[in-house]
Amino acid sequence: MQVAGSDIHERVTAALRGTLARLMRGRVGTWLALLAFGLVVLAPGCQHIPATDRDESRYAQAARQIVESGEWGDIRFQDELRLKKPPGIYWLQAGLQQALGLPDTIASHRLPSLLGALGALLLLLALARRCLDARIALLPPLALAVSFLLGAEARLATTDAVLLLTTLAAAGVLTLRLTGRPWRHDDLILAGALAAGVLVKGPVIILLVAGMAAVALLLRRAGCLRPLLTWRAALLFVTLALPWFWLIAARHGAAFWQDSLVHDVAGKAIGAQESHGQPPGFYLLTLPLAGWPWAALLPAIGWLAWHRRGEPLVLALLAWILPFWCVFELAPTKLVHYVLPTYPAFALLAALAWQARDDWPVWVRRACIALLLFGAIALAVASGMLVDRFGGAVWASALFVGTLLVAVAGFFWRKAALTWLLLGAGLAYAQFWGVLVPSLQALWLSERLATLTAPWRPACDAPTVAEGFVEPSLVFELGTDLRLGVPGPLPVGATCRVRLSREPLAGDHLRPLGTVGGFNYAKGRAIEVHAYLESAQ
Repeated sequence: MQVAGSDIHERVTAALRGTLARLMRGRVGTWLALLAFGLVVLAPGCQHIPATDRDESRYAQAARQIVESGEWGDIRFQDELRLKKPPGIYWLQAGLQQALGLPDTIASHRLPSLLGALGALLLLLALARRCLDARIALLPPLALAVSFLLGAEARLATTDAVLLLTTLAAAGVLTLRLTGRPWRHDDLILAGALAAGVLVKGPVIILLVAGMAAVALLLRRAGCLRPLLTWRAALLFVTLALPWFWLIAARHGAAFWQDSLVHDVAGKAIGAQESHGQPPGFYLLTLPLAGWPWAALLPAIGWLAWHRRGEPLVLALLAWILPFWCVFELAPTKLVHYVLPTYPAFALLAALAWQARDDWPVWVRRACIALLLFGAIALAVASGMLVDRFGGAVWASALFVGTLLVAVAGFFWRKAALTWLLLGAGLAYAQFWGVLVPSLQALWLSERLATLTAPWRPACDAPTVAEGFVEPSLVFELGTDLRLGVPGPLPVGATCRVRLSREPLAGDHLRPLGTVGGFNYAKGRAIEVHAYLESAQ
């Protein structure tokens, strides 16, 4: 006897709801399930995506050089001082590599980002349990886990996933204070989060906290934040953060403040840096894709924020988002990940909006459906374009699109199953980052050049040189002693070296090893790089 499709759907839905209900009743089960889901969604690709340009390779190479030199207070990319950012992420990458005995691979340097993202999921669950109905407390961390932007940052050896963890801790403390449900010892949690955030990315976390405090002051709610201003909290912050600033001042004088605060922070505030200038509204326009699928609820979030604007929790979450968001929308330099610290607040509002879905006006429902379909179609089309342009695996794109379709179809197939959509989107993203992106061979020029020249580099007694293609990923893939720029003659006494060039070269002393063609996405153009074995003339 065959079971009807509707009966199968009812049984699957009932089993899924029963499993989630059992998890929600058990604290340990919920945390373990969320951690497992986070690993399934965020870990694939960490090992197989090659080092990317430019920031990731600069961070990873600088951390590598800490391990090579044993000098933790002198952070460099080759011979160039890295003073634009504090040392937190370099120390985390180098420290974990040494403490765990990890190999010197880009995956090892990405471990702090993966751990930061997983920690943010668990911390958001703790926050949601504190301020939301237990029936929807799991939705915010699930939504954050399947955010497209977090998936990218969890797989990059940069600051932003770790910064997310610190900003979430700090903003969570203020949110619970403003709603009258504080954590114990929250003054120490805030001080520790501020110190860690400053050591990872300077004043960004202070900007977020200051924005929330300013809104509390305007709403005459600042009194509830006074218990956070304790001597023990100040002592903890100074103890954690001050040693670095003392060390950097002793070693480099005013150079750190000049590079970090003047060139980096102030420079981004008053002008577009590195061709990253965008007009105001950039983050709002990119949010439907960067935060898909939860960002499809943006119309509902707006509706909820207006109709429940007097509630302490909604006000606290808006204070988390709006001041920080507006500052970055007005700043000339824009990168999509700059507003990632606001995503947990959006996820909490999305859960509240979903809980109130029976009250949505018709226009809200239609707008949410339109954004959901737009995001799914845009991601499906983008995956096909990536394969077509950069030589990826067609089957990987088809699998990604198929999983997306199943996730969206499951959402519409009776009673709008949001959990089904989130789980399906998570599996689709795992395939995207774990299978599709590594297969885009045209993007991974540095890794392919390293593979091409690997048999000859160890036998040469002079450092490899490269001209024309001098991206940081090439330094990470080929090693610290790589020389960039127009090469001079072979060093006296040297017999050979590997030489890379954008232009074809000729000469009896040059033996062609091969040519690697691809796309330099850091500059947005297709290139070819020729490899030679150069011997003494």
